[in-house]
Amino acid sequence: MADAIGRLAADGGLRRSYGAAARRDVEARLSQDRIAAAVQRLYAEVLGGPALPPASGQA
Repeated sequence: MADAIGRLAADGGLRRSYGAAARRDVEARLSQDRIAAAVQRLYAEVLGGPALPPASGQA
């Protein structure tokens, strides 16, 4: 592991590559839509009812 850390410390391109990959992963897993859907499922589970379909955006 120390060798891997040393390579990462010495290679700016590798750091940028790892950082970009990590950012893409976080953005994919933690998008507003995914978080909202997860919260909606949690509320439905806690309250014992089905989740409502997403709002259409029209009032």
